[in-house]
Amino acid sequence: MKIAFYLPNKNLKEVDCTRLEDGNPGIGGTEYIIQATVHYLHKLAPKGIDIILGLEEEYGISNTLKPFVKVSSIKELIEQVNPDYIAFKYEDHTYLEATYATKGTKTKLLPWAHNFISRTKLTKLANDNKVARIICVSKEQLNMYRDHKAFLKSVYIYNGMPVTYLEQQKESLPPFKNRPNEVTYIGSIVNFKGFHLLAKAWPEVLKRVPDAQLNVIGSGKLYNRTAKLGPYGIAEASYEALFMPHLIDTDGKLLPSVKFWGVLGTEKNDILKRTRVGVPNPSGVSETFCITALEMQAMGALITTIGFGGFINTVYHTGLLYHHPNNLADCIVKQMHKKDNDLDGFYTFMKENFAFEKVAANWIKLCRDLEYGNFEPLSYEDRPDPLLRLRERNRCIKAALPCGYLLPTIDLYRSILKRIKLWPYDE
Repeated sequence: MKIAFYLPNKNLKEVDCTRLEDGNPGIGGTEYIIQATVHYLHKLAPKGIDIILGLEEEYGISNTLKPFVKVSSIKELIEQVNPDYIAFKYEDHTYLEATYATKGTKTKLLPWAHNFISRTKLTKLANDNKVARIICVSKEQLNMYRDHKAFLKSVYIYNGMPVTYLEQQKESLPPFKNRPNEVTYIGSIVNFKGFHLLAKAWPEVLKRVPDAQLNVIGSGKLYNRTAKLGPYGIAEASYEALFMPHLIDTDGKLLPSVKFWGVLGTEKNDILKRTRVGVPNPSGVSETFCITALEMQAMGALITTIGFGGFINTVYHTGLLYHHPNNLADCIVKQMHKKDNDLDGFYTFMKENFAFEKVAANWIKLCRDLEYGNFEPLSYEDRPDPLLRLRERNRCIKAALPCGYLLPTIDLYRSILKRIKLWPYDE
């Protein structure tokens, strides 16, 4: 079996990605995960499975990713390699190009859902015979469409973490009780990553914890080094105008409690080692997994963010997951006042679920399942989550009825009821 992975990385050609086992070097999580997954798959060297990486730019790429093929598009990769399966981050244009390129070929598609996919597009994937599996990056992401037809050709494989490297750092971590009242955000400073929500909450945090400090790691250029920024050089101009009023004084100067660090690689760990509270994507929008949440916890920080999507799987029990961003300031302060972070327990949790060696083994299992035609839908695990319970009941009803797959999903009912203000659950 030959499986190809597609990495569009032309905007990252200035970044050194040769030390993948040391963690993300300061690029987007998806771009790191694709490279690291291929790296660990090569280490496991599965018999009968050839792993090939297709990429746009060779500079800064680890030699452990060879064999790789330099291409300008996924179409070119398919034409050059003729793989049995091709895995790629799902984006509309990439999927359409891959669909066109595989017509009349043996190649099947493995769209990798690093971002949420709309119901309409999931239906298209579900009905496309070229799509062998839809790969989700967290159990919760897959659970979110239990009652959709696409559920019957979907699996989840967690994103991985360089646990061996992180364990080496563990010995140098200061005790939680000795950490200053520092709060850290890591991520792209764009609207859908929710930094404006943390900025809005920051004045309230300062009122209650006057010595609090805010570290902001990332910029509006995290995913695209050519993006144009606003007057503060932090984010796109209209977005800066949304969050900066909360972080400046009456003279327009940045508050002394706030520091923007820009994009950092593994040196961000020096900041995380003294961080008391980590706040990854406080909006939850787009968070199918959240590597950042795991990185923060691995360095000893406690997490608070919204109880949505991948956070349900990646935030350890010491974290606080709120239902509404209005609770963000309260949760930050509560986390600051805690005395312990249960670091040993978190490392056990991380190794059992997210170690790259385990993740790569799950990719190999997927390949074997594809080879032998095996598939088992994700089993249902009950928990006090009204939406999950509704989705499972709806799935069972649709499965029991002739042509039941034509019935709407709970998310469609929900969107209609929310629009007319009749949705009975607080969110």
